[in-house]
Amino acid sequence: MAIVCRLAIYYNIDVYNVANSYVYRLNKKNMLRLSGFKNYKDQFKKIQKNVKKDLVYYAKKELNDKILGKNNLFALNQNINQSSYNKTKIKKIKSRKEKILIATHCFTDAVHAYGDFMFADFYMWLDYLGQLSNKLNYEWLIKIHPSQFELNYKEISKFTAMYPKLELLNKNISHNEIINSYDILGVITVYGSIGHEYPLFDIPVINCSIKNPHYHYSFNLNPQSKLKLKELIEDIKNIKKKFRVKKKEIYEYYYMRYMSEYYCVKQYNQIQLKLGKNLKSSLIYKYWLESFNLNHHNKLINDYQTFIKSKKFRMIADNTSGESVYLDL
Repeated sequence: MAIVCRLAIYYNIDVYNVANSYVYRLNKKNMLRLSGFKNYKDQFKKIQKNVKKDLVYYAKKELNDKILGKNNLFALNQNINQSSYNKTKIKKIKSRKEKILIATHCFTDAVHAYGDFMFADFYMWLDYLGQLSNKLNYEWLIKIHPSQFELNYKEISKFTAMYPKLELLNKNISHNEIINSYDILGVITVYGSIGHEYPLFDIPVINCSIKNPHYHYSFNLNPQSKLKLKELIEDIKNIKKKFRVKKKEIYEYYYMRYMSEYYCVKQYNQIQLKLGKNLKSSLIYKYWLESFNLNHHNKLINDYQTFIKSKKFRMIADNTSGESVYLDL
């Protein structure tokens, strides 16, 4: 998103956004690294059948580990706070406490990180939902991400004061506990990862960002206007009754979104677990040097050259063996 990159793209100069855990080529068609989600389904179809089977199994295990509060390597790489879920196993408990859950975002986050959003900012989004809460006969819960709770508590409290139907949940409550304690009719978010998590339990999620990581998949609801958003929220009870998803599609998405980046360091997922919060420090060079060998070095050069010549947007890899195998899709 740097200015110099935008200038280069404007003059049709290729920009390569490269790190130890991803490689992207940016241009006028894809100006943001956090884009290209519309290609996930078609790209996954091109992968060999026997490989796809392994990738789905791999993604299912990682996502289930996350839901059960276990160590989740790929979530760690994406800076996802593990405390959003705990080791309480989720059971579908039917309750009379029907609620709509609003999964909020940090007010300092980039509103348009993935593209068009139907509101100017998160304040206007929450104010719209607050006004709607006054008109509809639902009970509403607000969950702030625990890693951003203190940063956002004061601002969120302004909305709960203005709109009495909005109830702010405790900082430490997990999603497992929410699903166990309430009959959640649906979830409203802008572009949160909750969009692929709650559908695993047949709970519909409405995204309010016109373009978001989930918008090309059927396991989410993606209204393209405020009017359609209002209609979906008004009808959420009926939608919930009929809402069923193909879980395999969620696992396919999860692999493409979180587990298919190209890593230049061997056994990168094990290194993530060892380093934890120090993953972004200079310690990564220590592990890179320890694993260095000429064969791997030449493989990297060949893979990068193949990618550059291909003029494709992103390096996609099979990481099931612990070493990135470039998939030239």
